[in-house]
Amino acid sequence: MNIIDKVKGLVEKECKSRSHFTEFFTCHILPVVKFSEILAKKIGADEEIVIISAFLHDIAIIRGEGRKNHAHLGSEDADLILRGLDYPKEKIKLICKCIMAHSSGDNSLLEAKCLYWADMMAEITELPYLFAISFVRSNNNYEEAMEKVKEKVTENWSALPDIVKELISPEYQAITKFLKMKI
Repeated sequence: MNIIDKVKGLVEKECKSRSHFTEFFTCHILPVVKFSEILAKKIGADEEIVIISAFLHDIAIIRGEGRKNHAHLGSEDADLILRGLDYPKEKIKLICKCIMAHSSGDNSLLEAKCLYWADMMAEITELPYLFAISFVRSNNNYEEAMEKVKEKVTENWSALPDIVKELISPEYQAITKFLKMKI
């Protein structure tokens, strides 16, 4: 089994062991991985680093360590996980940098850019999951949830560069029509 399959299996197992995180794996982690891989190919980033970073980017949330510092905590978790799999230290450092940067936008590495953008792309395209989060986690009513989703989609879309926007433009157009937003 290769390193990507090992990390995928570990994250999937962690998600399945916690209530409501099976959906998180399917509706967030896997789309982030998919978009990360597409972006890595498009901009010439190291695909293995990007894919592993995508699988591990929210490991602290999955483990219940909180959302506030999840990038920092997730970076520490990823370091321990990957060292336990005897992954090369220099590659672990790159993955940890990607995970640290995925929430902050500090993207000096191509690989970190891929993860940062892919995370936003998944938050735009996985609309049903975004609504579910808004209802369940934030305990919003319908109107509040609709407004939060509109804000998140708009915020993420405006942060993406044109090279990335073109990859999900049809989905964005459909979503904005659904949300009755101005484009």
